[in-house]
Amino acid sequence: IGELGSGKTVFAKGFFSELGILKKDVTSPSYIIVNEYRKEEHLFYHIDLYRYRNFEDDFGFWEIMEKGEKIVIEWADRLGDDVDCLDLLIFFEISENQRIIKITKKT
Repeated sequence: IGELGSGKTVFAKGFFSELGILKKDVTSPSYIIVNEYRKEEHLFYHIDLYRYRNFEDDFGFWEIMEKGEKIVIEWADRLGDDVDCLDLLIFFEISENQRIIKITKKT
């Protein structure tokens, strides 16, 4: 969660890189909404809700949540009350020449 340019996609690249997905293969799914990555038998998803308003009806959000092993959601605040379904929330903030990242874990 964070404004444009705050580092969400850069974070996603690093996250997926640690799972064995090449950084060059990780791109922002802003226009296609969902990117799927496979590494051996593992399935990972990268979702961008920036342009999306009705995520449940059109692209199978809940189905992805059930079958994906690791899922990164940019603009997760667009989930509204459904944000509670997420295990972690990561907030990105731009402050002068630095980025501030705050991580909260579902209890």
